Amino acid sequence: MSLLPGQILPQSVPWGRVDKAGNVWIDHNWYLLLYNLARYSLPGQSGGGVGPAPEPVDVGASPFEYTAPAAGVLAVSGATMESGSATPSQITIIRQGATVATGLLVGLVPVASGDVVRLVFSQAPTVTFLPAG
Repeated sequence: MSLLPGQILPQSVPWGRVDKAGNVWIDHNWYLLLYNLARYSLPGQSGGGVGPAPEPVDVGASPFEYTAPAAGVLAVSGATMESGSATPSQITIIRQGATVATGLLVGLVPVASGDVVRLVFSQAPTVTFLPAG
C-alpha cells in the first residue's frame, strides 16, 4: 500500500462519511494526507518532526567561507561592522560559480549541498548549520 494520496484532492472532495451507527469513516486519500502530515511534522513520530541536530560552525577571520555539506539552512546572528568601515558587512552565496549578494548582515540563508556562503564582518557572528530533515 502506498503511503501517498493517489491524487491531489480538490476542496470539494468530502473528508469522509458518517455511517448509520454514527461511525466516521475518513476517505482513504484524506487519511493518507493527514497521516503523512502527522508523520513528518509532529515531534516524536517515526520519520519526522525532529530533524537532524544543528551543527555549530567555527567562524574564522573575515572574510569567512562556509561550504554546505548538505541542503539546509545557515543561521547567522550577531555579526557587526564598525561604523565608517569601507567594507560593508554582507552574506554572499556562491553557487556553481555564480555569486549572489543576499543583502543580509544576519539571518537565515537556505543552502544547497556544495553552496559556499561568504561572510564579511568586523565582529564574528554566531553561525549554525541546520541540515534539512
